[in-house]
Amino acid sequence: MDADYTRRFTPNIVVRNIGAGAAKDITLDFSAPLETSTGRDITELPHFQNGIKFMAPQTDLPAVWDTTRTWCRRCGRRT
Repeated sequence: MDADYTRRFTPNIVVRNIGAGAAKDITLDFSAPLETSTGRDITELPHFQNGIKFMAPQTDLPAVWDTTRTWCRRCGRRT
């Protein structure tokens, strides 16, 4: 799992299979909620809660974490 800030307006949380083989029966465990700036917990998304059955080699599964505009407003910056 990784945070991806390369997209200009939407930072993502990304599950990546960086291996050369398939990944099967992937489970994810979070030690704390991962909240958006509006308080939504993205760890409650189905693929985080229920796991992922299969990921092909070298693939990514991104989930939008928030928007840059919302975070900047929350921090008091203008976008």
